[in-house]
Amino acid sequence: MEDRGERSNTHTHTLKHLPKSVTRKHARGTTTTTTLLCYHRGRSGGHSRSRCDSARFSTARSRTVNASKSFVLREDHLVIIVTGVGTNVQRTNTDTRCTTMSKFSYLQNGSVPNGASNGHHQHQNGHANGNRNGGELTAADEAYQPTATVSGPFHMPRTEHVGYTYDTLQEIANYLLARTELRPKVGIICGSGLGTLADQLTDVDIFDYESIPHFPVSTVAGHVGRLVFGYLTGVPVMCMQGRFHHYEGYPLAKCSMPVRVMHLVGCTHLIATNAAGGANPKYRVGDIMLIKDHINLMGFAGNNPLQGPNDERFGPRFFGMAKTYEPKLIQKAKEIGRQIGIENELREGVYTCLGGPNFETVAEVKMLAMLGVDAIGMSTVHEIITARHCGMTCLAFSLITNMCTMSYDEEEEHCHESIVGVGKDREKTLGEFVSRIVKHIHYESKK
Repeated sequence: MEDRGERSNTHTHTLKHLPKSVTRKHARGTTTTTTLLCYHRGRSGGHSRSRCDSARFSTARSRTVNASKSFVLREDHLVIIVTGVGTNVQRTNTDTRCTTMSKFSYLQNGSVPNGASNGHHQHQNGHANGNRNGGELTAADEAYQPTATVSGPFHMPRTEHVGYTYDTLQEIANYLLARTELRPKVGIICGSGLGTLADQLTDVDIFDYESIPHFPVSTVAGHVGRLVFGYLTGVPVMCMQGRFHHYEGYPLAKCSMPVRVMHLVGCTHLIATNAAGGANPKYRVGDIMLIKDHINLMGFAGNNPLQGPNDERFGPRFFGMAKTYEPKLIQKAKEIGRQIGIENELREGVYTCLGGPNFETVAEVKMLAMLGVDAIGMSTVHEIITARHCGMTCLAFSLITNMCTMSYDEEEEHCHESIVGVGKDREKTLGEFVSRIVKHIHYESKK
């Protein structure tokens, strides 16, 4: 790393005498290129990433690793030497740490052994202790943890699969089933401003997300944050009153985790609702768009809720998505729309999910419209993918709460409060619409 003329408080380090387990990973006399990740401690105590160099290490018969060149470290820098070795080694001078490691999982998952910190006051799932699923570390997790102490604070990129295990999700389902007598077959996800759907349930059992083991917490206004079991027009349902979004900092596997819980509870059908912006100029605020298909843009970028090892107990590794949104249910929903007098406000179109939380630029909306997108939101797609993986039958619709800005001459008026307001204005209509769909599903299941 460049000295930049600052010779005070600097030290030259040469790493040697690494543990024997290091040399077992390399053939005798081979050379490994090692990357130095440098984090500079600012005045506030945080670390910012600065320029990185590489050092070259070779393995000798004496089972030591010597730097082929020395490198200068300032005391206010935290340096991590990343190699293909599975052991941590430290050399310490005041605030300087030199560490070799190949696995960062214990930093990524918020579980740092021996009292070390990764810069989070709490883990990313909102729990103060435990593994990535919010519980205690399993024997497998503990075996995977490095044993050396690493000082921070710093943030490492999350590259490991962060999905919940089957057993963990079964534990959540068992927790819920032990506390309610209802056995729903229909799961409902309420979008922004649509949480009042759950308020129409009767004989309810309510579970705040904070009270459910391993459950994350919704942080968005308009999302109450609780699971509600109850009867909708006499049909037992399970309603998710508030969902989780990628922009809240949750990986997609965690955002869609409740869908798998619904499946394990016994739900065979999923009705997903959302608030979305209209990209189709024929749409109007207050319209209801039945989703006939979606474009998984986040999936194009390699972000999918099913990333990582596949558990066949949930579903197959590979599966089709051509008829993701059940055509028969869509046709029934149109019929119900005519029955309750909203046929002129009922649309059918293509939805896409963006990462958010910002709304779209004019250029982005124009591009998506050219691709055939009719409505744009920040949810639903990954939940539907997870539901289809579990073999659930899906229906979804968007409440058009704003029209996307299509011209630079337009005055953008989008805000979360107005979106929630549109949902409240349509709550009676949506309640009747969903109730009739649920009753139809219940009737068909009895045939």
